[in-house]
Amino acid sequence: METTKEYTYAVVPQILSRNFYSDNESDYVGLFIQTPDNNQYYVVKALSKIKATSVDNDERDQAVGEYIQRWYPGHTYIYTITISKKGIESVTCTVANWVEVKGENIDIDLES
Repeated sequence: METTKEYTYAVVPQILSRNFYSDNESDYVGLFIQTPDNNQYYVVKALSKIKATSVDNDERDQAVGEYIQRWYPGHTYIYTITISKKGIESVTCTVANWVEVKGENIDIDLES
């Protein structure tokens, strides 16, 4: 039985890698699967190593065929990631929540 689900997330614009040429897994924004016994399997190790296939603007911030190394404000990034499993049955999965980090409040006075 084949099941397909679509997940949508909102993300704050950010750089997708600290060092594009690094092999250190902690240097990248990626996607991994963690099993209930805490094994982790990378589906996409580095989103920054994916190239843009189309751009709906003047290509000022991002050009077709170039690596998407950062998410810019005012842009929408759509990745289609197909995950298949073969020979595995009765497996369930969930999308884990992101770790939430809050900063302290600041007061800003806008002058007219």
